[in-house]
Amino acid sequence: MIMMNNNLRVFINVAESGSFTATANELYISQPAVSRAIKALEDELKVKLFFRDKRNGLILTDVGQKILLLARQMAALENRMYQTAFLENNLQSGTVKIAARPVLTSAILSQVLGSFRKEYPNISVEIIEGESMELNRMIEEHQVDFGLTFSPFGELEHKPLRNDQTIAISNTPFETGKPVNLEENHENYILCQSAVETIRASLGSKCPGFAHSTVVKQPETVIKLVEGCCGIGILSELAFLLNDNNLYVNTVSPEVDLEVAVTAVSFEELSPAAKLMADTIIEQGERIRKIMP
Repeated sequence: MIMMNNNLRVFINVAESGSFTATANELYISQPAVSRAIKALEDELKVKLFFRDKRNGLILTDVGQKILLLARQMAALENRMYQTAFLENNLQSGTVKIAARPVLTSAILSQVLGSFRKEYPNISVEIIEGESMELNRMIEEHQVDFGLTFSPFGELEHKPLRNDQTIAISNTPFETGKPVNLEENHENYILCQSAVETIRASLGSKCPGFAHSTVVKQPETVIKLVEGCCGIGILSELAFLLNDNNLYVNTVSPEVDLEVAVTAVSFEELSPAAKLMADTIIEQGERIRKIMP
């Protein structure tokens, strides 16, 4: 390889796994070889990259965190360089890492991934799912190429795919013409963590605390709990429509609108393979909107 040396590769792996042993197993080298690589890099840079904590194990130092971010950028740049060379030789190749909300994997990536793999069989696609704040951090820290997330997008560049909104659901009819007030009946609300994050970002200081609400991990769990008469669910309309159910739907007040978009630190700096994948999603946006409920 032209740019990245082996010590940096080992450092990235140790930082992400939090373990010398796990790195040795993954890279098929000995644990002493991992230790030597980290020691050599620390000697070269004249800084301490890790410290050991009795409770939490191996932890990056402050400067180690900064160097990890730069090392990931170097790895991404090297990846772009080789993909550009492959492209010049009419070989679309490489790996694309996408951070996506699970509901968007189901609604959007499932519609484009099959045809993309058929057209570009030498490009492998990795999908990492999680909550919006976690995914935004991964994008910002160059752990992935780009994301497929809900607003808010922070400082990330974004290209919209469709609009969405926050709704209320119940297994009994709502009072006609009266939206569900997010500032009332907190103890009766069921939300997934992503909905809490979205509402907080949208309403700011006006956001209710939800201290007495039931907060779960996935929107599917919200729907199951509402079906079991456990309360009123608050979630995105898209997440609701992707799950078969016979629940009643209502608007919420204050309104919380969402936007679904492809997000990146910089679309201009995407690798050729990542740009192909992002463009495939964006260019098929109109078709996706017709397929999505």
